[in-house]
This record gives sequence, structure tokens and C-alpha cells, in this order.
Amino acid sequence: MQPMTKFILAKKGWSWASGKTLAKTFRANKIRCLVTENVRKNIAINWGNSSCIKASLNSCITTNKFSQIRTLKEAGIPVLTMYRNNPPREEVLVARDMNHQAGKDIVLVRPEDNLPAASYYTLFENFNRELRIHAFKTPDELKTRAFKKVLETEEKEFPIRNLDNGYLFKLVGLSQDLKDLVANTLNALNMDFGCMDIGIKNSEEKYTIIEVNSAPSLLNNEVSLKWYANNIGGIIIPDWNIIE
Repeated sequence: MQPMTKFILAKKGWSWASGKTLAKTFRANKIRCLVTENVRKNIAINWGNSSCIKASLNSCITTNKFSQIRTLKEAGIPVLTMYRNNPPREEVLVARDMNHQAGKDIVLVRPEDNLPAASYYTLFENFNRELRIHAFKTPDELKTRAFKKVLETEEKEFPIRNLDNGYLFKLVGLSQDLKDLVANTLNALNMDFGCMDIGIKNSEEKYTIIEVNSAPSLLNNEVSLKWYANNIGGIIIPDWNIIE
């Protein structure tokens, strides 16, 4: 009897390519795995689809960024100030699309600029540092891979910290306070895993959740791909063999 196929639920677009890459990795390790948009299949891994009502991992998550921020705020977790429409124009704003990846949708809007159409807006905060943290929650522990976004040259005014603007990702450790924040964020959003951007202000060592991604990109990133595959495999696949 052939083993049951594992299905990864994803949406066509940004998350689909990473879902396919993850499924291909499992197949290369003798696990029958396919990516699908059909929410009625027996889903093993929900890769960024809020339509899912049942999955082994990341079941019933909310991918709507506005709803995420509202949920986190209600849970007492520090977040950006967000508006769906009619934001105040006295401060610098960030205009965002609801579905995005790698900050490619970000538009910085100064008070003198025309307000562009957007899914939502946040007040711009000038963080001294920014972290990207991959997190995976098991019944026994919280696993993390944390990176500091760094730039070799002097930062531009109102920088957008992504690869396109020359930022690199330096692996760093996490304090217990940050680990607690990461765990509380996953719990509030009912997520088993995710990738979050966290802003830090040096003067107060104040942390702010910028956004949480339930379908982190695994393209051209062999280390992160193996990290997610090993953590996911260890939960949903009996006798999983660690990928070295």
C-alpha cells in the first residue's frame, strides 16, 4: 500500500512557488507531496491560505495583514499603527498591499505627497534595527532562526530594509524577551510557524511587530528551505530523516 500523499495548500502567486519548492524537497526525500489550491483535500501544510479550515500545520490562520495587526493589538502585542482608509497626513506613512512579498509593494508617503491607493496604511516608524525571525512551534519547544538586517553603507533616509536596497541578513541569537514575543505572536495568530519582521528602537530596546508572514519565501534560499522542511517533516512525517 502506497503512503498517503501529503498536500501543501498554497495560493497561485507568491506563495505557490515556495509551496512547490517545499513539495519538491519532500519528494526528493521519498515523501509523496504535492501543492494544491483545493481546500477540500487532506491538507498537511497550509502555506499562506486563510481559506483553510483544517490542516496539520497552520490550520485556520489569518493571512489578512490588517486583521493580523488587529488581533495582535488585542492580545497586547506591540504593533504598527494601521489604517484602512483616511490616515492622518501630518506624519510619514507606509502604503501597503494586502498580498505582498519582500517589501516590493512598499510606498513611503510624506505629508506633501498625494496619497496613493492601498490596501492599508501604517505610520512610519524609524527603527534603529530590524530583525527577521523564522519561527516554528512544536509541542515541546520554540525553534527560531533570527537575522539582523544590515547595510554596509550609510542608511538612506526612510530606508526600506530588503535585498533590493542592499541589505544583507546576518544570523544572530535572541534574548529571552524576544523569544517570548515571538511565541506570543504565533499563539495569538494561531500559527505553528511563520516569519516575522520586528523593529527595534535602541533608546528603549522597544520591540514592534511590523508584519508576520505565513508563507515565507523559500526560493533561492537552500538553508531556510531545509530548515522548514526538517521542522515540518519532524512533525507530520513518521521516522523523518533529517536533511543535512
